[in-house]
Amino acid sequence: MKQQLPPGHIVATLVSEHELILGFLEKLDSINKTVQQMNAYDQTREDFKMLAHIAEHLAEAELHHQREEQILFPELEVRGVYGPPAVMRAEHEQLRKSKQRLKNLAAQVAEMEFSQFKEHLVSIQA
Repeated sequence: MKQQLPPGHIVATLVSEHELILGFLEKLDSINKTVQQMNAYDQTREDFKMLAHIAEHLAEAELHHQREEQILFPELEVRGVYGPPAVMRAEHEQLRKSKQRLKNLAAQVAEMEFSQFKEHLVSIQA
């Protein structure tokens, strides 16, 4: 579908952004699995630097979510599609909280009990 849209079309842009976000979420899942196998925080591990990097990019995805809410969802509703936009708005609210928690957690890993850090990381992904 994206290939059929002209360059710069809002839906093509949203799809491309969505693909990037999914990529970051896949990396987050991989890092979480690695972290869960660790016994202690090690500041030299790239995993923790990457976690902060991912948290930052996911927080920046807020603009993507706002575009969906301000442009895509109203267009769907004009066409009589109400359920999915309502569900996605609720998911966005939950995502906003999770993104902020992840960003804070990544910034605090050095000061936390590592077992608590791991628990919090798992809870964010749940």
